[in-house]
Amino acid sequence: MIFPKKYIFLVEVTRFEESMPLYSDALKKIGRYLRNKVVSCQNESDLAMIMNVLNLFLDIEVDILGQQPDFIHFYVQYLIKKIPIDNYQKIELSELTANSICENTIKNQWEHLRNIEDEGQYERDFIQIMDDLLKNAINEYPKEFYVDLNSYVLTRGRRGSYKKSEEIMPPSIETAIKYGCLNRWNPPNKRYNYLVVSKNDMDIETSLLETRTKCGEYTVARFEFVREIKKILNLDFEKITFLDIEGELLAYKYRFADDCVKKLRNERINDKRIKKKIKRLCEKQHKNTLSVITIYTAKMLLKYICKEIFVPLSEAEDNDKNLKEQSYKPFHIFAEYLENNGIEGIRYPSTRQKLNKGYGSNVVLFDADCVYPIADTITVINADDYIKSDR
Repeated sequence: MIFPKKYIFLVEVTRFEESMPLYSDALKKIGRYLRNKVVSCQNESDLAMIMNVLNLFLDIEVDILGQQPDFIHFYVQYLIKKIPIDNYQKIELSELTANSICENTIKNQWEHLRNIEDEGQYERDFIQIMDDLLKNAINEYPKEFYVDLNSYVLTRGRRGSYKKSEEIMPPSIETAIKYGCLNRWNPPNKRYNYLVVSKNDMDIETSLLETRTKCGEYTVARFEFVREIKKILNLDFEKITFLDIEGELLAYKYRFADDCVKKLRNERINDKRIKKKIKRLCEKQHKNTLSVITIYTAKMLLKYICKEIFVPLSEAEDNDKNLKEQSYKPFHIFAEYLENNGIEGIRYPSTRQKLNKGYGSNVVLFDADCVYPIADTITVINADDYIKSDR
C-alpha cells in the first residue's frame, strides 16, 4: 500500500529559513510571522504542501543562480495568492518581506565593505545605492537631506585642563598617527573634526561618552563656523521612525484624494468621464507626486542604512585596535566617498549614548578648520559630575 506523503509545516518553514544564509535574518523574520500569525488560521498540512513545492523551486533557483532577494519576494507573493488570509495580513506580510530584505541587504553590503582588501576598491552594490541617492534624491531635494547647523550648539571636548583655543582643536595628522588615534570616520591620512550637536546648551555628557572619559578634569568649548558650510548630510534618523517617514507619503496621498473629491463632488458626469478627469488631475500632479515618492524612498533607505551601521562597538572591538580598525574601515570608505562627491560633513547619532540608554547627536566635518572654539566658552569641568550611567 502506498501512503500519501505527509507534509509538516515546521519542517518546511525551517527549510525556507535556512535556504539562503546571506538573507538569514530576513528569512527568519518571515518564518516567525508565518509561525505566529498565519499557520494558526490555516490548514497546516495544506500550507506545508504549498511551501514544500516552493522550497523545491527555491533550492533549484539558488543552485543555478545563487542567493537572490528576488526569490524571496516571489516566494512570499505566491504564498499570499495561494493561502486564504485577510487583506491586512497580506499587506503586513508583504511589507515585512520588503523591509526585512532591505535591512538584510544593507547589512550584507556594509559587512562587505569591512572585508575589502584594497581600500581603493569599493563594494559596488553599496556605492551604487549611494550614487542613485545622491543624484536622484539628496542633491535634487537638498532641504530634505542636508542639515543647517548654524542654529545648533556645537561642542567639542578633550581630557585634561586647557585654556587655549588651538588646544581644543583636532590634532594634526602626524600627532594622531604618533599616538595611534583611531576614529570612526577619518582614515589615518585624514584630519576631520568631531563635535556634539545639541539644540540649546552644550551636551557635555555626550562629549564625555564619545571620548570615553569617566573621571578627572575635562575641557569643553562651544564652536562656531568660520566659513559657510552647506552640505552636511543628515544621517541622524534616531528619533524618526519608519512610520513617521511613511506618514509624510500618506499625508500627501490624503491631500491629493481630498482635492480630487472636492473638484469632482458637484459634477454630474458618468464614471468614464470621472476616470478621465482623475487621470488629468494625476497627470497635473505628476511632478509633485514623483518628488514626494522619491523623497519617501530615499528617507526609508537612509533610515535602513543608519539602523544597520550605527551600532555600538562591542567591548572587545572598542578595546582591540585591530577589531576597532576593521569595524571602522567601512566608515572610512563611506566618508571618503561622500567627501569626493562634494559632501562637507555628516550628522549622525551617538552610539555611545545608545549604550548609555540615552540620545546624543554628533557631526563630523571633513574640513577640520571650518569651525573654531568660541574663546569665552572654554570651560574646565569635573567629568564625575556629568556622567549618568543609570537611567
